[in-house]
Amino acid sequence: MTKRYSILDQHFEDHEEEGTAIAIILQDGEVGKVITIKEDRHDALRKFPGGRREPGETFRTALQREVLEEASTKIEVDPKQLFFLARVDRGSHVTCIYGTKISPEEKFPRVGRKGETVEAIPLDDVAVLQDFHPKYLEFIEVLRQRLIAGR
Repeated sequence: MTKRYSILDQHFEDHEEEGTAIAIILQDGEVGKVITIKEDRHDALRKFPGGRREPGETFRTALQREVLEEASTKIEVDPKQLFFLARVDRGSHVTCIYGTKISPEEKFPRVGRKGETVEAIPLDDVAVLQDFHPKYLEFIEVLRQRLIAGR
């Protein structure tokens, strides 16, 4: 299967493909930290929170549910707060990546609802972490570009 990757200024709420939504959550502003999730297994890799869209959900509402489940963190689905970063197509499965910010008052590390470790990692450290899932690294630069552009 060919992977199609696009960075667009629109999101895809209406398509019928099977889908996953992922959140890159920034804390402490432009030079801050990103929220990562790591399951309680010795071989687990860190990832950004997110998951599959359930029937009747939009990507944004699926993401809100998944972030609350995995990171015990509430995010807003308002487009001014949760902005679209990218779409990745893998056959009939679509992954939509969103960015958002949370308050610096939120405390980390914490334990997610399913027992995952939820941490705030400095943005500049993510690329050098040995236990960070490599498929997510490309989106760190996308997030930086959006922050520089003010959105």
